[in-house]
Amino acid sequence: MDKLQVSSASVDITPEFSMNLSGYGQTESFKSIYSNLELNGVLFIQGSFKILMLSADTLFVSNYFLDVLEEKFSCLGLRKENILFGSSHTHYAPSVDPSKPKLGLSDKNYISFFEKKLIYLCGHLLSKKPNTCKIVVSTGNSNITVNRRRFGFNIKSFSFKKEIIRAPNFKGVRDTTIYLFKFLDKYGNLQAILWSYSAHPIEVFNSNELSANYVGEVRKTLRSKLNNPLLSVVFFQGFSGNLKPYSSYRKFSFNSLIKRFVQGRYFFSPLSYKGYTKLCDDLCHDVLQTYDQKALTIIPIKLNIGSITLLMSNYIESDYPVPKLIIHVLKISPSLVMIAISAEVVSEYYYLIKNALKKTLPDLKLMIPFGCMGSVFGYLPTDQLIYNGGYESEGFFQGFSLSGKYRKNIEDHIVDQICRLTESLYK
Repeated sequence: MDKLQVSSASVDITPEFSMNLSGYGQTESFKSIYSNLELNGVLFIQGSFKILMLSADTLFVSNYFLDVLEEKFSCLGLRKENILFGSSHTHYAPSVDPSKPKLGLSDKNYISFFEKKLIYLCGHLLSKKPNTCKIVVSTGNSNITVNRRRFGFNIKSFSFKKEIIRAPNFKGVRDTTIYLFKFLDKYGNLQAILWSYSAHPIEVFNSNELSANYVGEVRKTLRSKLNNPLLSVVFFQGFSGNLKPYSSYRKFSFNSLIKRFVQGRYFFSPLSYKGYTKLCDDLCHDVLQTYDQKALTIIPIKLNIGSITLLMSNYIESDYPVPKLIIHVLKISPSLVMIAISAEVVSEYYYLIKNALKKTLPDLKLMIPFGCMGSVFGYLPTDQLIYNGGYESEGFFQGFSLSGKYRKNIEDHIVDQICRLTESLYK
């Protein structure tokens, strides 16, 4: 069996001029920079087989960039089917996905700038000499998140009927797992880190600042701890569709007082500076603890990847074209797979898929979920969430330039397709 070789790199993608941010349909240009934005990448090579994993500090990315990379580097053995390109999902970066203008207008100059940086990064990864590496995996936990869906009174609807609102649900389903991969060369030197956590990067104290959010804070902390300012730190968002960080340190306003009275003690309002820094500090502490924990060395490493494209028209009733759902499964070894989906996937799917795979793949120890991968169509809810309604059910349609409604009973078919794809990689 061929040994695994790894190359890694990162590049700054902080815009050179002020522009709109993407996430909430912001119409004003950002006023200042809280933290720089980056592209980070890790290239896996095993024999003639190449897999490229890229993460960008953006709200979303676009499959357009996969076509660009394949056209540019197919001569070096790179295929777009073997590229996992995820966004950190920060809501405080410029848009590079023009298909969602209601979430934030794209700037053509920035997209061109982003594309050039991406080509440079990938060219560097493919041309530099790789290192023979082993993969070491640690898992930990962080309790900074809360489920953001619960029944309550919506003060905007002037209705006395309870409905699903975006408010803290401390009893709701969530995945608090931190996954951290270390890529170590034959001398034990760290070449790169890949980590994942499930939490919307939306909590800030100043919405007019450019920010990589908690992803940038963790990256900075890891580099500082390891005394390696050039370390490539790839981050993939988990199944965080209905999860967000929570802090009680919030700015007071009359509106927040009304929300507290109508919706209950716990409510969402802008964070204070203390609240934001405490959230980031707590997560950084938990990631460092995960880094230092006893780790599992993945042996043997036998890379295999598969993908499937599902027509969302099978799940959404609409008179207009509906984007596709693309699912990738990357098998690292018989004990570890990564499942990457082009959607904002709600946390319930982590447990649905994990439990289903346990029945057919007893040797599988780690199933690691990635959302916000490639061109994201929108949110992927479960049957119960669709029935209950709310933003993650169909409330997001307008912002994502969609129309229609979800059909009933979709989750079993989606889980079944993911399991079939995963199981096919074991044959």
